[in-house]
Amino acid sequence: MYDTKEFLEKLLHNEKKEFIALSKELKNIRAGRIKIRRKGEKYYFTECIGKSEKGITNDSSKVEILLRKRYLEKRIKILEHNISIMEKASRTLYASKIEDDIFMAHGARYSHEQWRWMKEPFNNNPLFRENLVYKSFLGTAVRSKSELNIINSLERNGIPYRYEQELIIDGHKYYPDLTIQKWDFREVIWEHFGLMRDEAYAEKSSNKLQIFEAAGFRRHDNLIVTYEDDIRSQKDIDEIIKRFFMP
Repeated sequence: MYDTKEFLEKLLHNEKKEFIALSKELKNIRAGRIKIRRKGEKYYFTECIGKSEKGITNDSSKVEILLRKRYLEKRIKILEHNISIMEKASRTLYASKIEDDIFMAHGARYSHEQWRWMKEPFNNNPLFRENLVYKSFLGTAVRSKSELNIINSLERNGIPYRYEQELIIDGHKYYPDLTIQKWDFREVIWEHFGLMRDEAYAEKSSNKLQIFEAAGFRRHDNLIVTYEDDIRSQKDIDEIIKRFFMP
């Protein structure tokens, strides 16, 4: 599953990065501080420097600078607090990854409901079964190394899927590479197109996507589309899976 410690450390890194950038910006703002009054629907602004005050309501440039300064001060205070809390949490968290292969091979990463959904009979692609030459950790036979890498990542993260499950649209049968069940039980289809240099394959793939989209499948929602350039490394695959399937 998603590594909580790794996630927190990435978040902490981003918070620190923002803190440094905003602190530098705040240091370069030499103006005073802003006082805000509201009368009805209208705001009135005053710049305070020491004990002196000066109305700046009609000076939009000065108002923008001082409002930005006030925002920076508030945001930096929040970041300081969050960084302190996350640093303490990061020191006490265990990494959530469990790498033992026995858990992988026996489906222990899945809940009973997920495992039942994955293993119950469903109509799948009956064509060219002889091309199913690659096997995942759980024994799913697939047609390409790219599909294998995607499925192995799903299995490592305990995300339930079905390979080449039948999908009927307007009376016609289609077999998306993967039908994946999200944490909220919604289903997403994932099509990986690996032979786009083949003109006939590319045209067929384009037509299939148009049919899927006309049937209500939307990219970045319930439809994932990838090409070879999208999954050059395991990290690329893992990032896609985290983006779509981790709550």
